[in-house]
Amino acid sequence: MEPSVRLVETKNINFKNPVVIIGFPDVGLVGTIVARYIIDKLKLEEIGHIESNLFPPILVIHNEKIQNIIQINGNENVIVFTSEIPVPLEILNDLTKVIADWITSKKAEMTFIVGGMPNQNRLEMKTIVTHAIPTTHRASAILNKGKGQLFDEGVIIGMNALFLRKFFEEKSDGIALLADSFLAFPDPESSAVVIENLNKMLGWNIETKKLLEKGDEIRLNARDLMKKTREILNKMRKPVEDESTMMYR
Repeated sequence: MEPSVRLVETKNINFKNPVVIIGFPDVGLVGTIVARYIIDKLKLEEIGHIESNLFPPILVIHNEKIQNIIQINGNENVIVFTSEIPVPLEILNDLTKVIADWITSKKAEMTFIVGGMPNQNRLEMKTIVTHAIPTTHRASAILNKGKGQLFDEGVIIGMNALFLRKFFEEKSDGIALLADSFLAFPDPESSAVVIENLNKMLGWNIETKKLLEKGDEIRLNARDLMKKTREILNKMRKPVEDESTMMYR
């Protein structure tokens, strides 16, 4: 049976064991904000995209140009995946497999799955914690270079969970970096913390000052995407909450 998605490469890049960043719309839009900021700061051109007949009838335009819904930006050393819309539930499994298999084929050095983790006390927090989940011993060793705190117990849902499980099962090097975040509001501050962790682990020097300065603008521009993302997240959380209720009766 044909997968519901197809990955299309539009540039012929000679990859050199690249670092991969996966940042899709999620809690606080942290994944999206991180991915787009890295693309902008590293000036990564679009090198591919995802096609699917299950995408909703939506056309996204930026700076007078039609955009692919799920984009792949990069160069020989860095690859970034991001999306203009919340990923439809119908393609989550196929999309995860297609992307993970492609990453493996490019002999990636390490894959970072970036996103947010809802924290009801986020508003009062003086220090935003990045929760880290490695998939291999090698990935665990790299965590020592950053300030991520190992996630010791809990439940991860959605694409982040699917990617982690896929990399774990295939013994591929991957790390999820999930920062404490608002559940229903875009969170540039938490996104900046994730980028600072990536800087430490990868030896990058991506400044986050402009990201923080544009916080209000980002929150305003991302309202619609946040609303649609929350609707998808609520659909994914319901079965988990029902299962948890059954387990602890």
